Amino acid sequence: DNDVMSFYELYHAAVPLLMPDEKLMTKWLPSVRWGSLEFEHPNDPKPSPSLIRLDHGQGLQAWMNQSTLRNVLEAEGTSWIAAADYYRFPHVQYFHSVASLVQQLQSLSPATVATSMRRASQKIQSQTLAAYRQVLQH
Repeated sequence: DNDVMSFYELYHAAVPLLMPDEKLMTKWLPSVRWGSLEFEHPNDPKPSPSLIRLDHGQGLQAWMNQSTLRNVLEAEGTSWIAAADYYRFPHVQYFHSVASLVQQLQSLSPATVATSMRRASQKIQSQTLAAYRQVLQH
């Protein structure tokens, strides 16, 4: 996903990031296009060609049909949010409303946040390289 790649690139470049908090993300999620896992048109009951290719004749898995809020809630499609790196990486800033976003922008110290993110990024990189070395040695 482009948004995930951008998140990692911006995070490791130590660009302060402001993200909706988990509750707001859950609320906004149904309005976000899901790309290849979305139905072609909101009222189209037929899945897109990419979904048909993933189907393999066994029926679509519940998590794949998140084109409406009802489908997301029925499939517990928002349960992944807390596990997403958006909410696991340190020093990402969160807002719960437009008013809190404006407040954060007014009080944010970009240099301080960037310094903290840079340190965290170096630690993440060291831990990741150590994990890969260990896997490759065994």
